[in-house]
Amino acid sequence: MFLCAVLAVSFAVVTLAPHSSAAPAAPDSPAGQTSLLKLEKVTPALGPGMTLDVEVSLRNISGRTLTSPQATLGILDAPVRSREELSAWASRTDTEETGRKLATTGKAPQEGADAIPALPNLAPDQTAKVRFTLPADSLNLTTDAQEWGPRRLSITLSDGAGQPLSVLRTFLVWIPSGVTPDRLSYSFLLPITTRQAAEQILAPDDFRQSVEGGRLHSLLTLAQRPEVDWLLDPSLLDPPLVFPKSAQAAANSSASPSAEGGVSASPMRAAADYAEKLSRVSQGRTVLLMPYQNVDLPAIASANPATTAAITAQVSEATKRSQEESRIHSDGSAIRLSGKNVNTKLLHATLDADPQTILASSENLPGKESSVTPSGIASANDGEHGTRMLVSDARLSGVINRLTPENRVLSRQRILADTALIAAQPTAQARQILISPQTNFDPTSDDVSAVLDSLSGASWLAPARTSQLLAADTSVNEPVTESAARVAPASGPLLTRGTVRELTSAGNAQEPVVTENQLATIESVNLRLQKLATVSSSFGQPRVSDSLVRSLLAIVGPPLRGSSDDLRNRLQETTSQLSKFYNSVQVLPASSYNLVSSSAGVPVTVENNLPTSVQVRPSLKVSRPILKIAGKVEPVTIAPYGQATVTVPVEALMSGKVDLTISLATVNDVPLGDTQTVSLVVNPEWENTTTLVLVLGMAALVTIGVVRARRTRSDTRAPAERGAEEVPDEQAREDAR
Repeated sequence: MFLCAVLAVSFAVVTLAPHSSAAPAAPDSPAGQTSLLKLEKVTPALGPGMTLDVEVSLRNISGRTLTSPQATLGILDAPVRSREELSAWASRTDTEETGRKLATTGKAPQEGADAIPALPNLAPDQTAKVRFTLPADSLNLTTDAQEWGPRRLSITLSDGAGQPLSVLRTFLVWIPSGVTPDRLSYSFLLPITTRQAAEQILAPDDFRQSVEGGRLHSLLTLAQRPEVDWLLDPSLLDPPLVFPKSAQAAANSSASPSAEGGVSASPMRAAADYAEKLSRVSQGRTVLLMPYQNVDLPAIASANPATTAAITAQVSEATKRSQEESRIHSDGSAIRLSGKNVNTKLLHATLDADPQTILASSENLPGKESSVTPSGIASANDGEHGTRMLVSDARLSGVINRLTPENRVLSRQRILADTALIAAQPTAQARQILISPQTNFDPTSDDVSAVLDSLSGASWLAPARTSQLLAADTSVNEPVTESAARVAPASGPLLTRGTVRELTSAGNAQEPVVTENQLATIESVNLRLQKLATVSSSFGQPRVSDSLVRSLLAIVGPPLRGSSDDLRNRLQETTSQLSKFYNSVQVLPASSYNLVSSSAGVPVTVENNLPTSVQVRPSLKVSRPILKIAGKVEPVTIAPYGQATVTVPVEALMSGKVDLTISLATVNDVPLGDTQTVSLVVNPEWENTTTLVLVLGMAALVTIGVVRARRTRSDTRAPAERGAEEVPDEQAREDAR
């Protein structure tokens, strides 16, 4: 019987610590397996006169004391001949010892090597490190120049009886004296986008945290490295505008009316800062633009163009705006094909979307892997459309996708070994491979930077811009092999992958690009965008509706191929937000109206609760034909957070009571806001009756005056003096003078 123990990752040397979680999976290991030993350090590439330095940490989580454990370093002398062979070694999880033993803890070392102390007994949860240092010359590896390349290393942990408990497998690159490897060019294309579409709008707190010290911060750190090219979401260059939410907020923020007829807005600070940082470091690198918010354009292209015009127009307009505002030069648009259902149907739908570049993975290209790995460029063609296709190396990109702090060194050695194997393949043609992590890549920038540092320091690698791949002649697709050791660097046109007409799928090769339910969702989003665009044309500041546009586009983003329930829920939520937005312009209700003339104007008060001026036209509908609208009402412009009263001319046809339904519409006759219904009492006879009463009253007053004058007659007044007129005397005349 032997003691069964399980060893896991450790960060300390001979120290007690509680075990908190299982170690992360090693690259290429099956799901559920763990890296039982952690590779802390290894010499990346080895040559004569150098020293092999390997350090491994281990931890006992068996629950029992491990007595007299031993660690053994081994090597397989035969070089790795193919990439399949390399992947098979990296993915092994068995405990079988293989290869030649180089050193064992507690045993006499090889000549010229330092003694390696024995490991102590390890109690449960106890940790330890073991370090092997051996002169390269003591390894007795071949000096044949044609045999340079990766070698397989193993570190085996055994119990006191010599029974293997765990094996960690890795690589080193052996370069004999006098060998100058051909330089293999490589490009690193980094996807830069938010974790969820429209995160700036839908989860602003998450976005700020991501920018300040999370995922987006790590992506920006990597994006600044000189060898890194970008696959960029243009929405990150288009910070959302933040408008005051009320008249009081506008007054408090010292916001002033803008030239467009709205309250001035400011860009979201975190988004604006991020866009500015991207702009500052964009020079001198290849920048490909994914669809705005990574909208699923192949799915859109699969629908009837008449039912998707508003979506494509908004994506195009937003992308153009983002480029103009950021002043970032792009090398064209790109659509990435990813997921388990990548197939020929998806390729054709993507070509229908008319991107300038398609990005696919080498694992989806048909045919067996060639003995000479071509460059990461091809031409995609379905017989009707054609465009260039970037092809990322699935193995190398996959290692980057799974990179963690725990497997950093192991992953670095895997990539160095794989690239060395490619560089040593027998061809004199120039090649340029492409490494591109998946779109939802969530890196730790230190880990990725450490790997990129190793790539830039490797003598067989040379960084190159992705634009060089885009400019390649894809007709050069036949490798020219040679068996003799090369004495000159590979040169000339790049060896490419030729023309790609179909793709293979890891899932259902007949899986449709979109389902009927998803097509219905696309059409619903398109209708809402169409109405929103029409309504926004009546605004002094059309970008007031930007947040709703982004929310709608997020529905047809990367999760479009998700569950129908998820799509339906997100559409309902956004529809509710749209309804609230439209109701921000509304008719203020009145209790009732009274009409006492045959024609008059019905006053309608409209309130605008948006931070922009808006042009609207009220209209009336009557429940009974006793009233008619006398004329068309001209549109009225209502100031931001303001009110206006509009008079609607009406004519009364007969008396009675009628219900008035008051509604609003934009200048394009698109309904806006909820309708209001009020009562109106119509009495047009009151006008004639009142006039008759007034006339009769005045006539009565005149008649009464005449009758009274006749009755009293003039002789009833004071009598007048009658007789000759008295002549004044002379004195009186003198006095009068």
